[in-house]
Amino acid sequence: MYKFYEGKIMRTPFLFDIYPDLKEIPWRSLDVQITPVHRLKKMGDYLGCSNIWIKRDDVSTPHYGGNKPRKLEFIFPVVKLQQKKTIVTMGGIGSNHCLATTILNNRLNLGFKIALALFQQELTADVQKKLLLYQHFGARLIQEEALVRDQAKIFAELGNPYFLMAGGSNSEGTVGFVDAAFELKSQIEKGEIPKPKFLVVTLGSAGTLAGLMLGLKLAGLDDVEILGNGVVDKKTTSPRNVRNLAKSTLKRMRSFSDAVPDISTSIEKPFVSYDFLGGEYGKVTPEGKKAIELMDELEGIHLDTTYTAKTFAFLMDFVRKEGIKDDVILYWNTYNSIDLSPHVKQLKFQDYLSLPKEFHQYFQENLAGLPEE
Repeated sequence: MYKFYEGKIMRTPFLFDIYPDLKEIPWRSLDVQITPVHRLKKMGDYLGCSNIWIKRDDVSTPHYGGNKPRKLEFIFPVVKLQQKKTIVTMGGIGSNHCLATTILNNRLNLGFKIALALFQQELTADVQKKLLLYQHFGARLIQEEALVRDQAKIFAELGNPYFLMAGGSNSEGTVGFVDAAFELKSQIEKGEIPKPKFLVVTLGSAGTLAGLMLGLKLAGLDDVEILGNGVVDKKTTSPRNVRNLAKSTLKRMRSFSDAVPDISTSIEKPFVSYDFLGGEYGKVTPEGKKAIELMDELEGIHLDTTYTAKTFAFLMDFVRKEGIKDDVILYWNTYNSIDLSPHVKQLKFQDYLSLPKEFHQYFQENLAGLPEE
């Protein structure tokens, strides 16, 4: 899975070795590395469960962690092949996907212009920082309502851009998490982690869950039970959406390699809980805040209020209600843990005045504690 190039270890997808014809699928390294797995011993002691494990996708690249880089490795080269110069993508005003797309384009000098169509979510210090970091790394900000209302006009201004679904969850990006399932299989075979009985992951835009679900089937790990925790309402992303995305991703893979088996009839709707959504996307919940406090205190791992804390709160509840003691349960951490403080230190609160005026409303007070001019 690795090759040396100019003194650096370069990772290539596991899928390229399993299905050699897939080497023709567009892919571009964004420095994603095999992410570690380890047991959460102190958290397990707290919950009375000896086998809680974590997959550390929060450190997936040295530039920005989380689940988005795996998807973007299969998306950016598609944009280039289509000779598009601008990418328009969307998310909440505190979107990790939008920040990952912006940072990776900037730090790896990919040369695209990035435009972000953003919708409102609960305002926090983290959201304020992200809005300023979008600008810091060169993105253009647009209100989602404006894009919906004037899409033809805005797209014409942007020169016929590539439109990227929220979360990078199209059939191209989802291949990244099919590959991630084979990465997990390799770690199981090497004895780095026992085979999980349960795998817990966030369901937002569907790509991560759909890719893992498909990948585990292809990797012969379909006895691992995937538990999705919904952080958007069921109308936005349902189990049916996940199944459909898994099927379209399989179709894409098979268009490059006949060796990929056609398992479309065996792809079922996954289990998804929406009990920890908190009523709306981005809503800070008491259960999520408790999960953040416990993970910080016991394991030194930071979660976020929008996605990963709600999912770990679901995991804790599941362990308690099901009385799990020894079964292996794997938590897939999709947040970013790469330190962005060197960039945050360059920000000032008044930088918001350089944002489009429609975003000034999110800076009525300095929640982020940034220095004032």
